[in-house]
Amino acid sequence: MGLEVKRALGFLVALTGLALLLAGPAAGSPITITFDSGGYDPNPAPCNQHGPYDYLEGGARIEGFWLQDYGLPSAEVICGHTHIDTTSYPGVTGDAIKNHQWKDGVQGIRITLENNQAFSVLSIDTRVSERWFGDTKPQFERPDWSWDADDVHMLVSTTFNLANSLNHSLTQIESYFTAYSIDDQTIYSYGDAQGNTQTRPNRPGRTTPFSTTQLQNNIGTEFYFLSTGGTYFDNIVLVETPEPGTAVLLGLGLAFLGARQRRG
Repeated sequence: MGLEVKRALGFLVALTGLALLLAGPAAGSPITITFDSGGYDPNPAPCNQHGPYDYLEGGARIEGFWLQDYGLPSAEVICGHTHIDTTSYPGVTGDAIKNHQWKDGVQGIRITLENNQAFSVLSIDTRVSERWFGDTKPQFERPDWSWDADDVHMLVSTTFNLANSLNHSLTQIESYFTAYSIDDQTIYSYGDAQGNTQTRPNRPGRTTPFSTTQLQNNIGTEFYFLSTGGTYFDNIVLVETPEPGTAVLLGLGLAFLGARQRRG
């Protein structure tokens, strides 16, 4: 191989390495978790963070989690579980996953990739099913969240740790999460025993449509989603994203090889 060719090749390799360093991590093809084409894991992991009904779709694992009696001596992580809700409301396409929000408990879903790679969540569809049921169902009297009872929020975290949060206060738990308002303030109407139409502002209508929340600047190997009310989650769009260090090391390696080629 001639000297000029070697130099040209070295320059090209170095330029490629520099481009990788500047561009950062490369992303793969988006994965959409629809809860329509996947299925339950028949052999989930032991009951620590995993619930008994782990759902698998598109290479992603969705687990239910339940931190019960947080901040109390009786605090424990018990088997949360996912509720796959079939199409049962007008305007809903396909299935969705639902989480509760019970008194003295933090419940939600945890998403990881089966290959343990880092990923970003681009967007998620949500639909509020309950704001507050404390007047009729005390077990659904949600904790004393720092947001108004009539404004349900979705909480997202890549750093929350169940085992380390057993004795944390609600304020400490909230500090791990970024909150997004997902409540469209729909008023629930119903007919009473006398045939009169009544309204209940603390519960949205059963025909409330799903809405999409866009997420930005997030990357991790696990994502936690919970809400300050009962919420359906659907169409979770994520994309595998190598850790930034991977691209940096690859870029440095190519740049080094390029420099050696040019010296040769």
